[in-house]
Amino acid sequence: MKIKNKNKGFTLIELLVVVAIIGALAAVGVVAYNGYTAAAKVNASKAIHAGAVKYISAEMAKCVVDGNDTIMGSVACTALTGATVADGFVAISNDKDPWTGAKSASNVAAASGTKGMLDLVVTADDPNDIVVTMNTNKETLAITLKVE
Repeated sequence: MKIKNKNKGFTLIELLVVVAIIGALAAVGVVAYNGYTAAAKVNASKAIHAGAVKYISAEMAKCVVDGNDTIMGSVACTALTGATVADGFVAISNDKDPWTGAKSASNVAAASGTKGMLDLVVTADDPNDIVVTMNTNKETLAITLKVE
């Protein structure tokens, strides 16, 4: 006569093996996820910088076509300086710092070097130059735009 084992379930060893496998997969997944998010933040910073440069250039080109126009909402082409363009862009920009989520654009006297911050620096040497700077945590992007 055979006695049937009525205990159904997993042994402690089997459960420990499953937990160890899940832990190993989670560790690999977390490392990969952190790499993806870091790369996404760097790429977002580059995109914000490129978009700002293109937008400011396009807005200033409107003044070349029509000197009586207004750009960036309220900046008159007749009173165009580096400071007015920088202030106008900062006022309308909705870009967010990929690392903190705070507003990215700021009009500053010197580039902060803070990752994710889009610094618009009007140089003291030439008040018609705007240096658009962005630190991506891997490199610093800087382009000088001339207000004409």
